Amino acid sequence: PFAQRLKGGADWTASVAVRKKAVNLVLVSNLVGLGSDLPYPFGKAASDNLPLKFERRFIDAGHDALHFDLGKLLAAQLLRDTAGEEAKIAKGNISFGGAPATPTQAGVWVEGELEKLDADLWRSLLFASEDEPPLLPLSGIQLRVKALDFLGRRLNNFKMNALAQQDAWQATVGSDELQGELNWREREGGRLVARIGKLVYPEAAPPRGVQPAGGHDLALPALDIVIDDM
Repeated sequence: PFAQRLKGGADWTASVAVRKKAVNLVLVSNLVGLGSDLPYPFGKAASDNLPLKFERRFIDAGHDALHFDLGKLLAAQLLRDTAGEEAKIAKGNISFGGAPATPTQAGVWVEGELEKLDADLWRSLLFASEDEPPLLPLSGIQLRVKALDFLGRRLNNFKMNALAQQDAWQATVGSDELQGELNWREREGGRLVARIGKLVYPEAAPPRGVQPAGGHDLALPALDIVIDDM
């Protein structure tokens, strides 16, 4: 679904260094000429200048490292196992709005802060098919979002600390409207179990207009919600 959201093309500069069997690669572009209809923060007009740098660095015969910078929006460091038929990401850190730490734990960890996030729209893209493997082996998310839209509602000054547990996510969340713990399973349309200590019913999220191409409509997930104080 992501390729459907990109239009046009951009010029690239490549630098390749070869020493014995080690190959290091650096790609640089300002992405002028490439438009993106992805949800915030990755949407851009074709005329926008958004510096991109991608670096692949050889470590040894069985490992390499990938480094990715997209303007001031996002930076990532990923360590891969390359000994098998297909390279697999073993460790990684992704940071919104800052430099990521060197990966030390298994899986991919996401942290940072965003002005806004449409979780419903991203879910429609990331989970377009239950048969497709996840894009990244996510293990944890520690994120702050000033305005989060989820299940058609707007949460302000949202904070989340989430850990992946097999096929589910366990999260501690907080915002101006709620404090509590969530358990989310994406299978079979999704199931949300929530234990909320305090809730001020959130306002409806602003209408987004026409559903962008590349996603799919999502039914409301199964809900199991207990609220102590509303």
